[in-house]
Order: sequence, then C-alpha cells, then structure tokens
Amino acid sequence: MIIQCEQCGTNYRFDETLMDGDGAWVRCSRCQNVFFQANPEKGSSLNKINREDRSEKDISEGHNATQAEIEHDEPAVSEDMRTAKPYEAPKYFDDMEMEEEEEEDAYEVELYGGKDKRKIGVKIAKSVGYAFLSLIILIFLAALIFPQIGNKVFSLVSYTQQYIHNMTSRHDKPEQLNLSQVQIENVKQRQMKNLLVGNIRIIEGVVINKSKFHISNIKVKSELLNDKGLVTAQEESYCGNLLTDEELTIKTEDEMRKALSDPLGSDVPNERVAPGGQIPFMIIFTREPPDTAKTTVTITGAERLLP
Repeated sequence: MIIQCEQCGTNYRFDETLMDGDGAWVRCSRCQNVFFQANPEKGSSLNKINREDRSEKDISEGHNATQAEIEHDEPAVSEDMRTAKPYEAPKYFDDMEMEEEEEEDAYEVELYGGKDKRKIGVKIAKSVGYAFLSLIILIFLAALIFPQIGNKVFSLVSYTQQYIHNMTSRHDKPEQLNLSQVQIENVKQRQMKNLLVGNIRIIEGVVINKSKFHISNIKVKSELLNDKGLVTAQEESYCGNLLTDEELTIKTEDEMRKALSDPLGSDVPNERVAPGGQIPFMIIFTREPPDTAKTTVTITGAERLLP
C-alpha cells in the first residue's frame, strides 16, 4: 500500500501486513512527522459493524416509550462490549524501519503527477547506457574486420581524449613558455667539401635560455632565401648535436641528418637547460640552391620543465 505523510506529503510504499489492530504509528524519515496510519483491513470491519448497529437502531425505534424508560434505568451493555478484547496499543514503527522501506524503493515510492518520475529517469539512463555500450562493441568489431577504419577510429578517440584533457586542465596549466624568451646568438656559417655529396653549408650558433624556467628539447630551423626573398631550402636540428670536421667530410647525407636529430643532444645535454644557460647547435645544408642570397635561423620548439 502507498501511505502519505500528512505534513510534507511524501509518499512511501508500506507493507500493510505489518499492521496489527487498528493501525500503526509511523514516522516520516524526511520531516520526522509522527502520524497514525489506519489499518485498511480493520477499517473495512468497522464499517460493517457500524452498518449493523444502524440497522438495529432503526428496529429499536419502533418500541414504545414506556419500555424505553424502563430500559433506561439499567445501563445498556451491548453484546460487542461483553466480547470486546482489552485495548492494545498499536505498534510503533520508528523512522529506521521507514527509512529502510524508503531506501529499498527509492525509485518507486515518491510519486510525481501520478507517475514515477525517478523510475522513468532510471529507465532512460539504462537505455542510453545500453545503446552506448552497443555502439562501442560495433566500433570494436568494425575495427577488427576493417583495419583502416579501426586506425581512423582510434586516432579520433585519441584526439578526443587529448581535447577533453586540454579543456578540463585549461585553468590548471602552469605558465607557458614563450619562445621569444629563447634567443639565438653568435651565429656563424661556413662551407666545406664532403667527399660524398660535394659542397655543404654549415650553420652554427648558441641558444640562450632567457626565461625563468628550465627547458628541454630545443629545436632550431634555418632557411635559405633567394634574392627575391623566397625560401629555396630549409633544415631543422636539435640543439646539443655537433659534428667534427672529419665527420662532416666523410659521413653520408642521411648519417649527418640522423646525427643532428637527437632531441636529448648527443654532445651537449638538451634535456635540461637552466635559466640563463646556453647550448650550441649545428645545421647542415647538403644540397644548397645556387641562387642563395640570405640565411635565417629561428627557434621552432622548446619545452618547459616543471619544477
């Protein structure tokens, strides 16, 4: 049965078999109001007795007044009073038991507009969860059957995770490193003859960390421009990688490029450059265009190290 608190109107599901006698005293676990809940089974029996009493009263009205006055001299004792049992105080159900009933049916007890609003919400949530799980399973099966689709899906998932991470940690990010705080000085360039590829252009210099952070993986780029200002060639390398003149003479083009591409630096450590510290760099052009008129060097990358 559904019972309702008389004070706050909260509805509860209650087992009527727990009631004995006329009813039970119950306490609302929400507002702590104590009220008496009548036993519906007892109520139906009382209605029957009342109807029988009214019928007997109607019959007795036909007796004469003399008989009524005589009977009035003696207190009337009805058959029901002779057989009535002593009054038993109704059971008192404390709020602990009511709370257990409410928590057990937390999504079925409280009604809203005649419908169970929370129960509907739970069903919708379950349906959405099942649909999402089914979609994940289908995507996984498609990835196994069609590897190309799988690679695209996994790339999309990785991108989404990175995007969500960036969005959620946007306000928690520490101060970012500005590449303008990493400066290039003492730039020099020269040419040498390599035994395998011919003439090569070598650009050397020093990068200075003028920021207040420790930085790593510093990367520089050099561009060759013609007399019209158009870029005709470009090369990149990580700081801390250097080649001797002997190596520049005998190494192949791929060997030189690989030697200059170590992010941590093979000759000078590029993994932790302190504020005010400096680190050398070297860039090599093995196939220089004939119309080179200008050379530029810029910082293209550096990472801040957390304390």
